[in-house]
Amino acid sequence: MEQVFAIYGNVLEVDADGEVLNDGDAQYRAAQWIRRSCDPTYEVEPPFQAWETELHGP
Repeated sequence: MEQVFAIYGNVLEVDADGEVLNDGDAQYRAAQWIRRSCDPTYEVEPPFQAWETELHGP
């Protein structure tokens, strides 16, 4: 679950006014992680990049 939130947060883009610009894209990338976790034959396309899956500490 931590990785799902990390991917969602890392992919999400917010403009200077606090408006979310790509909620659907962030949801899709997080969903790809979940699907890959449940189905090892599923291939994420495009593959995850390191910045997408990076966990940030407090």
